[in-house]
Amino acid sequence: MDTAKHYALIVGLSQYPSVGTLKGPVNDLQDVSDWLTKELMVPEANITRWTDTPKLFRRPSADDFYDWILDWVEKAKQATGTFPLGDRLYVYYAGHGYNATTGQQSMIMPRSTPETWNVVPMVPLRESLRLRAHFQEVVVIFDACRDTLGYGVDAVWLDQPQAALNSNQVRVFSAFASKTGKKAKEVDFNGRWAGVLTQAFLAGAKGYAADENGVVYANAMKRFVIAAVKDRSEERRVGKECRSR
Repeated sequence: MDTAKHYALIVGLSQYPSVGTLKGPVNDLQDVSDWLTKELMVPEANITRWTDTPKLFRRPSADDFYDWILDWVEKAKQATGTFPLGDRLYVYYAGHGYNATTGQQSMIMPRSTPETWNVVPMVPLRESLRLRAHFQEVVVIFDACRDTLGYGVDAVWLDQPQAALNSNQVRVFSAFASKTGKKAKEVDFNGRWAGVLTQAFLAGAKGYAADENGVVYANAMKRFVIAAVKDRSEERRVGKECRSR
């Protein structure tokens, strides 16, 4: 595939005034960014980075995700082809996360407080991208806890696109850092805190999950990530930092 036609939204959130501070997302974000730009040679202009902002740490919020999708919609209107905007889209998130009682994994935005709930449900976001079929492939990495919170219900996702005729041809790869009701781990990797899932995914993508021809297939990546996360989590049960609310 032509990596000049690859795009990415990478989100790493560490500062949550009402939830708690994380150590790893800033490092995870840098590692993913370096992999995209220095190894895959994805153009800088094709990568959107959202991280902590100085003033009150209230952004990004769910509204930013809607705006980001609508920007793609406007660009697609001016483009042509079966998949008008590109070959592959990466959506990466590191930060606090949770599961609603209905089992929906969601990103927690910095705007969240005990009184104000601002989240983005991961699967509806992914499905919004798949249904529009702007990209041939969508890769989703969710490095966050999935604690089941009785007071945290599924967020209302206001984007409900019509399925494009070729949406069933869009290939999707998703990886989540933990099972429903479980915590994700960020641990000390040689003196540097980072998310276990992020490091496992990057290791697999860089060749540890490749076949004899150096090709990384989705099924092999899935097996590698599951094994690597399990091994690392068991090895570092002393790690106390967790991506949960």
